Amino acid sequence: MSTCETMVIIGGYMMLFSILVMWIQQLTFLPLPVKAMLTGTAEITTGVNQLCTVLPSQKALLPVIATVAFGGLSGIFQTRSVIKKAGLSIRHYTLWKIIHTGCSMIVFIILLLLPLHY
Repeated sequence: MSTCETMVIIGGYMMLFSILVMWIQQLTFLPLPVKAMLTGTAEITTGVNQLCTVLPSQKALLPVIATVAFGGLSGIFQTRSVIKKAGLSIRHYTLWKIIHTGCSMIVFIILLLLPLHY
């Protein structure tokens, strides 16, 4: 029964953030790149798709890496629903997700600056 409850909660968060993404897409006053970044912050799958659709491939790389490393607010809420009974801190988890995002972006930039030798 506990597993079913957890699955329903996770599915609920997926639906909630899908609705949020649709709402973000309806905001006409925001430029498309801003909508794509907000979408990526909310939900990883739709966000990566939007970033790759809206931005040229070279400019999409860094935001896509940030989106994938962060995992989206939807993923954080889903994780929260699973770990709350275990006594683990969602604040620490979120902090480490942000640090991981920054480190991933830095590594990507360093790799971009390295000269290519064929």
